[in-house]
Amino acid sequence: MRSEHQTWIETLSRHATPLLVYPREDSAIDGCLTGGTGVLVQTPVNRLLITANHVANEIERIRDEHIIHGQHIVTLLCGTNASPHEISGWQIVDRDKRLDVCIFQVPETFDPDEINKSFYLTDFAVTRPAVEDDEVLIIGFPKEHRAGTGSVINARMLPIVDFVKSVSETRFVVADPDNQRQIVANPVGLDFPDHMGGASGAPAFRLSPAGTCELIGIFIEGSDGLNGAYFCTHIRFFTNRGTIDSLLMPPY
Repeated sequence: MRSEHQTWIETLSRHATPLLVYPREDSAIDGCLTGGTGVLVQTPVNRLLITANHVANEIERIRDEHIIHGQHIVTLLCGTNASPHEISGWQIVDRDKRLDVCIFQVPETFDPDEINKSFYLTDFAVTRPAVEDDEVLIIGFPKEHRAGTGSVINARMLPIVDFVKSVSETRFVVADPDNQRQIVANPVGLDFPDHMGGASGAPAFRLSPAGTCELIGIFIEGSDGLNGAYFCTHIRFFTNRGTIDSLLMPPY
């Protein structure tokens, strides 16, 4: 890992956050029902939490199922060395099944410092879309790396750095066609996840040789294993209000 990669991981991980769902009546740390990853974003006009739409769908399915049985769940936005923040009441600004993204309004009362996170500042109107050979950093929190003890859960961030190998109108793919991807840091000896469940909704940042970064996508699906391909949806369809501009969307 180049030293600048480590710097980018440390800096950009402050914007990525695990989303974990628990029964309200059960405080056991190992009782997580589902989860995903989100990214906190601030545009010139709004504050947003972005994740994958299938993550939001699963949360809603579990919520409805529990309500039928007279139970309730809580959705938690998790940080670093801090108590999680409940976001069960946060409202959806917009969502799209085809893009597989869901965008939440972040209330003005929420202070990300409380969970040791921060907003990524961006302007979607000027973001350049992904192109082949862009170097990309994806920061997610896969389920297979979670571990809980006592009242503490360690979601364990998994950063992936690789290059864009193909681009379509709605997606770009970060891939390792030559099977050369390597694990360069693994301080606690974890196996690479067989499945990337839990990382859905992770931000994908373009890393520039000039030393700049840019949020360009949301990770939505990955093939299994170390040399898997990672499918990301473009954020170029987002407005700064947090809506999806249907006029920019390609026809079905």
